[in-house]
Amino acid sequence: MNNSDKKRISFYEDQVGVWEASMLQRTRLGLTFDIDWGPDWCIKLCVDLVRNANYRATIFITHESDILADLRKLDSIELGIHPNLLPGSTHGDGVEDVLNYCLSLVPEARVMRTHALVQSSRLFKTICDEYPQIETDFSLFLPFHYNLAPTICYFGNNGNFLTRIPYNWSDDQILWRPVWDWTAAPSVDSGFNVFAFHPLHVA
Repeated sequence: MNNSDKKRISFYEDQVGVWEASMLQRTRLGLTFDIDWGPDWCIKLCVDLVRNANYRATIFITHESDILADLRKLDSIELGIHPNLLPGSTHGDGVEDVLNYCLSLVPEARVMRTHALVQSSRLFKTICDEYPQIETDFSLFLPFHYNLAPTICYFGNNGNFLTRIPYNWSDDQILWRPVWDWTAAPSVDSGFNVFAFHPLHVA
């Protein structure tokens, strides 16, 4: 690790928090799961794979589930929210209704990725102004992009910021590609990478 990397990690640790710093230092691979209303057995399968590999993962929650209580007991699992802001959402009508519902499922959540990657500056302003507990957003997808890094973005009127961490590999995007060799290792950067999976696809 060169001096530039150390300075960058120190900056993120001071300005953002230990999650991003620990990711850059320890693993260089961030695992995330959008559960997308998947059944508990699918979610458990993914969690078991993560734990057996001695990894950590962030799981974005969409619905009430018996497995939530078990996930909260695991130090290797971080729970976030996966708000559905599309028209007709079962999470509610409007940004506040949707966020309130999702946070009722995971009151401790500090991270989010929106379902279908719905995002806007108005959404992020609402989060910074009214839901400052949400510190990190993973809703930016940059397929196979190199040199991922957290970015601090200020929104709203209170001087609050949201840390945005992009991800560069997603199983659903791969499923849409005309050709993909599932037996081959993903072609990604040797630096920091964030993968997104869906339990139903993994199963």
